[in-house]
Amino acid sequence: MIRSTMVRSAAALALVLGAGFGCDDDEGESGPQVTVPASQGQIGESCRARNDCAEGLACIRDMCVADEFPISPTALGCDVIECNAVADCVRLAPGCEDLQTACGEGQMAACEVFEQDCNFVCEANRCESRCADDADCGAGFCQGGQCVQCMADEDCGEGFLCRRGLCLEPCADDLACPLFHACVDGECAPSGCQSDRECVAALRHVEARCVDGACAAPCVTDADCDERDDYDFMKCVDGICQHAGCASDAECRARLFGEGPVEADVLDVVCRDRPEP
Repeated sequence: MIRSTMVRSAAALALVLGAGFGCDDDEGESGPQVTVPASQGQIGESCRARNDCAEGLACIRDMCVADEFPISPTALGCDVIECNAVADCVRLAPGCEDLQTACGEGQMAACEVFEQDCNFVCEANRCESRCADDADCGAGFCQGGQCVQCMADEDCGEGFLCRRGLCLEPCADDLACPLFHACVDGECAPSGCQSDRECVAALRHVEARCVDGACAAPCVTDADCDERDDYDFMKCVDGICQHAGCASDAECRARLFGEGPVEADVLDVVCRDRPEP
């Protein structure tokens, strides 16, 4: 009798639980069902997950922020123009224009100083000092019109090598070089990443990728790439953070020099297709 009563009680309890606390099939036939909060956060409100924020927002560092920034990527870059001709270099270099005028008036001393200090060449819109001989370079050497530290290893101190006109301390092996560099003939040269796994280790991100020899941070939205209040023109393109480029000269001036005037030795600031190095 007692056993029958216990069985009937258990069955009744199961019916009550089934009626009051029955579970729907969360996955159903179409997969897991996402629970949407009754009220989703707006920009600046706190969140724990992306679904806590309203449509078009992402949850970044526990705050709802815009997930896409209204900046379209371009293939252009900002460039500073120092010169279009040698005359621009002479005009912008302190004192050189006065020396040129004095030389034109027959002052030989001014001509000598002008030849030594104001001998420029305008290459790729940059003013580069040009030398005539070693005497124009102080303790250095004149090579191809440019002053260099050295022309051979013998020109450097003991234990140093001459590379690209500079005296550099040689590396012994790859471990003496920065990450993603290799020691080649005593010099650390860029080698780039070789695999996604290397970038995972370097960026401490399981989805990091090696793209064209460089580690790229993965992203889902623009908010993963840049701060909305300190924007550095980064966009999420094809799942990785990339620079968005520029769209106008005025934009470049604002980015490089802010609201103030440009520097005295700058002729122009332009947004353009950058020439090949």
